[in-house]
Amino acid sequence: MLDLLLVGHVTRDRLVDPEGRERTATGGAVYYGSIPARLLGVRVGVLTKLAASDHELLEELRAVGIALHPLASRATTVIQNHARSADLERRRFVVESVADPFAEEELLSVPARMVLCCALQHGELPERGVAALARQSQVALDVQGFIRRREGETLVSHAWPEAADVLAHVSVLKADRRETEILTGESDVARAIAKLAELGPRELLVTGGASILLFWEGRLREAALAPRGEVRGRTGRGDTAIASYLASRLLGEDPEAALARTAAIVSRKLEQPGPFRGPLPPR
Repeated sequence: MLDLLLVGHVTRDRLVDPEGRERTATGGAVYYGSIPARLLGVRVGVLTKLAASDHELLEELRAVGIALHPLASRATTVIQNHARSADLERRRFVVESVADPFAEEELLSVPARMVLCCALQHGELPERGVAALARQSQVALDVQGFIRRREGETLVSHAWPEAADVLAHVSVLKADRRETEILTGESDVARAIAKLAELGPRELLVTGGASILLFWEGRLREAALAPRGEVRGRTGRGDTAIASYLASRLLGEDPEAALARTAAIVSRKLEQPGPFRGPLPPR
């Protein structure tokens, strides 16, 4: 039995900075999230889909002891990530190819204490599968994979009419500040979080800007992010945050302690491109 299973597409990313310089890297929430969770000491698995010719994208995960469950796909997801600002907060995504979506039975195929649904875009994971998944595991969900839709070659976030039906089965919800407004129509993040909590999630983690917000049992706490120097690792910030938080909670930390540990890890992750690879900050 795994402690934490991350489900979603691994990607081949083309990262373009504001000056037009490009580099290629492995990407996807399953990549950025699984490595810090494994470093924290929980048993981590990844359920993903990609073309047989791209299995080298998974080698770094295998090397750190992550249990891999790759499923065959006609293609691998390839996304261009164009930074529009120096702080990398404004980005434009261009989709070159998309891996096959997951079927409901595939979503249920790997047992784990907690399953993180961390798709990249709408249609990647079956919405109706979340309720079935919740009958065998606790479910955490990143809303980006349910509100981001492909429009031509780009990804655009939209309202999510099915949110109430799906979130009723979710234990931990992750969003960024802009996504909370899209979901609720509330520009005040505290009011938006309270509205989302009414739909069912017991714990809500909200990223964005210079801090991480956590809501649970009617309490709202904020932890500042403190990278040392220039932010060079913006891509994967939210994925690192939710996976680190879930791993900390699975290890028995209370929500407030898990939030503090998560903020420390994300602060270090922001300093370098790629996933957080350690060392872990002191407790």
